[in-house]
Amino acid sequence: MSSTQIRNYVAELSNSKDQFNTLSSQSSEKLKKIIQTVQSYQTRMEPLNKNMEQLQILQRNLESCRLKLSQVQEYYRTGRELENTIRQGPTVYTDKFLKAMERIKDALAYFQENNPQDVEFSRLTSLYSIGLGSLEREFDGLLRQTFCPMGDAILIRLMDQKVSDKESGDGSITEDTEQIEDIPNNMLNSLRFLAKWMSENQSFVNKPQSISQGCLAKYCECRRELIRLNLVRVRELLRKAENPSPSSGTVSKPGFLPPNVRGRTKRLPGFVWDISAVRLINETETDELDSEHYAIALGVLVKLMQNECILLDRLQLTASPQDSQVLLFNIFKKGSSDILTEGTTLTRLMHRAQGRAEFHMVMSLLVVLKKFFQISDDLVSVLQAR
Repeated sequence: MSSTQIRNYVAELSNSKDQFNTLSSQSSEKLKKIIQTVQSYQTRMEPLNKNMEQLQILQRNLESCRLKLSQVQEYYRTGRELENTIRQGPTVYTDKFLKAMERIKDALAYFQENNPQDVEFSRLTSLYSIGLGSLEREFDGLLRQTFCPMGDAILIRLMDQKVSDKESGDGSITEDTEQIEDIPNNMLNSLRFLAKWMSENQSFVNKPQSISQGCLAKYCECRRELIRLNLVRVRELLRKAENPSPSSGTVSKPGFLPPNVRGRTKRLPGFVWDISAVRLINETETDELDSEHYAIALGVLVKLMQNECILLDRLQLTASPQDSQVLLFNIFKKGSSDILTEGTTLTRLMHRAQGRAEFHMVMSLLVVLKKFFQISDDLVSVLQAR
């Protein structure tokens, strides 16, 4: 390549460089103007952006106010719309009734926080109390529907069962302990659900006792009465076995009771069988006092209380073992009041026999004391909810 060509290339490159510098300078100036224009627009848009944010906040606030106002209006309509449902009670549609109660509870929470002096608050409080009372009665009705006195066959089987030996263990209830009553799971689930619901939704009731305690009281009343009736029936069966009649049906069949109570002829002399035959004793104290029958009834009582412990564990009505102990003790105390009173009468009779130097009569008391010794561990274990 000649020097002339080289100079021409250099001249072209120099010319291109000058053009590039010129274009770069022009572009830089245009970009600066664009940036300045954008900055100017941005400065002008900042107030608009703030206004838009404020408008959006106002829009959200208005929507929130609208929703809250609608909710407040619904709270004010709650009492009027649900009054008939609450007063009718949960007898037909329990789910519908519980939803109505929850809606009333939400309305009560609003009025209690914002306007407890409002007349609607008093109205809703009254409806809520009425509803909880209806649920208590429904719970009581479920109890009566679920539980009933035991049949003669079950009671006879309990009388035939032996009480665990005191030396064989501590008397605690194990997984092998038999549950006497066959209660359907759906009934138990209904009782458990209703009791739990009332326990969790009681904060707006001005009562000295909580609703959960009310359920426990209903349960205790029902179960202790059943125990009392079952024990009464046990004594009737024992008396029928001693005095069989042609119309006594299955009770007069031989072998339905333990052998030692099939007939009077097998009893040892000196026992107190009939209090009307004992001199110097007021016949009005009791119709009949039979220490052997009494001992058998004590054994049945332990079996019934073991059944109560298992049933209470299935229902899960109590929140702690201490509550279970209190409930079981109340059931035992009231349900066995008759048989315990009879034991007091028997003891008083033995003291009188001792005072008359009729020591052979004390053998009846020894039968009862032996039974108490045999059942003591089982009974204490049940009352401790173990």
